Amino acid sequence: MLDTEKPEFLQALRLCFGAYDKSIPETSHTWWDLLSPYPLKVVASALAMYVVNQPEFPPIPAAIMKRCREMDGRPGDEEAWAIALRSKDQRETVVWTAEMAEAFGLCESILNVGDKVGARMSFKENYNRLVANARIRAVPASWSVSIGFDKDRQRVAIGDALRKGLIRNDSEFAQILLNSPSTPILPMLSAPPGADAQKDYEREKIQENIRRMRDLISGMEPADQKIHRISEARIAADRKALERAKADAKRKTMQYRELQ
Repeated sequence: MLDTEKPEFLQALRLCFGAYDKSIPETSHTWWDLLSPYPLKVVASALAMYVVNQPEFPPIPAAIMKRCREMDGRPGDEEAWAIALRSKDQRETVVWTAEMAEAFGLCESILNVGDKVGARMSFKENYNRLVANARIRAVPASWSVSIGFDKDRQRVAIGDALRKGLIRNDSEFAQILLNSPSTPILPMLSAPPGADAQKDYEREKIQENIRRMRDLISGMEPADQKIHRISEARIAADRKALERAKADAKRKTMQYRELQ
């Protein structure tokens, strides 16, 4: 929460304790210190949900902190695995959190050798550990976009992320969608208070990132060509492996005959 949001936070706290016919705690400054790392919307929702689920006793800060951690928007490990697994298809555009990306990087070598069950178990273990550490440190969920080759899938994935509020309309990723002639301009998500001071810097940074992304995309090998190249490489590798196997079998046969 921002300092400018403190009055709204105190009002949410006042309403919460009012539901128990109690006044706002004298330790409200402690509540603020402990809960300020979380977004105001999350804190207010956590207070409201506590009243619904625990109607008998008013909350303590630790109880609301626990709810805030659980309401940070990070998916569960099964949903996260399903999202991360799509990144193996280079046509797909994947919107994922930093924890998903890191956990998938740690299990990808297992997946590459064909052990999908082992990769899934490794992903879930690492993902849950990373999420737990982030929540302990009150680090908010950070969403990013892994761009795929398919333009239509880019628009679908980015449009969905914009509607869910996972990325902002003024991000470099959103510009891919907004600059598409077939896509209507979506309303700008509100910027946080105090963002105007960095407006020019952010605009320049965004434009530079857009230029870099366009250069990257334009230099990418078309998907059909890449698939063909990979297929040819695999065929050649299989052919060489077969030749080595035949040569090895012939050598072992000769050695066996010599021992007779």
